[in-house]
Amino acid sequence: MPSFRLLASALFALALCGTPLTASAQSFSDSQRGDIETIVRNYLIAHPEVLEEAMAELSKRQTAAEAEKHEASVAKNAEKIFNSPRGVMIGNKDGDVTFVEFFDYNCGYCKRAMTDMLDLMKAGAFQNPVRRLDYF
Repeated sequence: MPSFRLLASALFALALCGTPLTASAQSFSDSQRGDIETIVRNYLIAHPEVLEEAMAELSKRQTAAEAEKHEASVAKNAEKIFNSPRGVMIGNKDGDVTFVEFFDYNCGYCKRAMTDMLDLMKAGAFQNPVRRLDYF
């Protein structure tokens, strides 16, 4: 009897190896597609935490893509941002760390954020030889 179980499991494994692993969506009939949709729906209702995990992963990927887009934009416009003749530079012009602040005199948020920058300046944050502030 043990040899029959071994033979049966070996045949089953061989059958699985010979079977294609994926099937295209076009190969399902309408009733099969409906059954699959029902199974997926029932699973998601039974395990809604999967949706939360999926949304968290989506948010993480979108955040990473947005950060990559911003980094590319800064790299593309680095000369204009860091060496603008219209900007004001405070601190070490050859500093390793550069803070860039874009300021709009008509923007309420910018006006409120200005007090934080003034506090940093008063505290001597830009007197450090490795820091500079570019102010636009």
